[in-house]
Amino acid sequence: MFSFLFIAILVVVSGAIALIGDRLGSNVGRKRRSLLGLRPRHTATLVTIVTGMLITMLTLGAILLLSEQARLALFGVEKLGKKLLYLNAQISQRNTQLVLLRGKLYKISTDYASKEKVLKQQLSKATKELEHKNDELQKLERAISMLKRDYASTSVKLSSAENEVAKLNASKRSLLKEIERLKTDVVDVRAFARRMAIVKERGQVVFRADQVLTLGAVPDYYNPTKCRAKLLALIDEADKTAVRMGARSARDAVSALREKRLAVGNGVYWSREQFEHAVRLLAEAKRNSVVTVSSFTNTTPGEPVLLSFHIMENKLIFRRGEAIINARIDGSKTQEAIGEEIIKLLRRVRETALLKGVLPDPEEGTVGSISAFRILDTIRNIKGYGKEVDFSVKAAFDTWTSGPLMIDFAVEHDI
Repeated sequence: MFSFLFIAILVVVSGAIALIGDRLGSNVGRKRRSLLGLRPRHTATLVTIVTGMLITMLTLGAILLLSEQARLALFGVEKLGKKLLYLNAQISQRNTQLVLLRGKLYKISTDYASKEKVLKQQLSKATKELEHKNDELQKLERAISMLKRDYASTSVKLSSAENEVAKLNASKRSLLKEIERLKTDVVDVRAFARRMAIVKERGQVVFRADQVLTLGAVPDYYNPTKCRAKLLALIDEADKTAVRMGARSARDAVSALREKRLAVGNGVYWSREQFEHAVRLLAEAKRNSVVTVSSFTNTTPGEPVLLSFHIMENKLIFRRGEAIINARIDGSKTQEAIGEEIIKLLRRVRETALLKGVLPDPEEGTVGSISAFRILDTIRNIKGYGKEVDFSVKAAFDTWTSGPLMIDFAVEHDI
């Protein structure tokens, strides 16, 4: 709208200037006036020329004043041409770069597709290997279950073999030597059976998971310092047992990075946090406690044993003089037969003590002991009566959960 109004105003003004020039030229011609020493006719022509020039200048000035595009077209055409050439060159350069980048993008896409294919193949292979390992683990678990059943069967056979050994020794030697050798044989056979069962169970496993290496009682009056010292002493005993059984290289097995969390012995290592937790529990218990130091996992020869600590109340199981087993024994039998009956009763004493909570010796598996001379003297005493007597196995001292159970015999007869 403004453009049309501007053109209209420009036309009117141009017409007005032309009219004024024409009138002025006519006036100069009629009055024959002279300008700049020219003739009147030439003066009229000059006025007409100047009027035309004014119209052109006015038109051009108005356009340049009101239109930026006009100013740019009149004075900036050459500059715009150079700029256009520069921009065309830039566009060409960018197009070249774009072609190169598209080539690189294609190459990267190709490499990515190739690597993605390789990674998918590796993932598929790893998945198959994991499934294979899971199958092997299940087979191992089934084999362990079967070995445990075999171990239970072996224990029954071992008990039967002990009875046969006791009978054979009773017929060859005197009763005293027979009992001493029987005790030695039983301990050796049990130790051998435990080792063989462990080896059979896991393949050269020297310690099973949760197998007790050592244990000890802690009184209720101990403070944290004493509790820590007691626990360290038990760890030292467990360390010696582990080394003796074939555990080795604890310091080599535990890296420097893990030593911040783990403490290391010659053949064992344990969690510092669990150790301090056990010390706190012992100090805060305010009662007699017993600590067992066990292997946390199965351990094969040449490997260190990871220890765990278990704390329980050290209860009074048997009071001094308390009868554990009561039985009737016929004194008219032979000394060998009387000895066999007493050995059977001692096995019942062991089973009763275990059921009531007495912890067995970690290495021997026994809950207590009695002198062979005391057994022999009792057998002779019963034999001397020559008839049935009341026989009792009693606790010689107060017996706690931590053990051991020290026993004595009591023999009574009818008058």
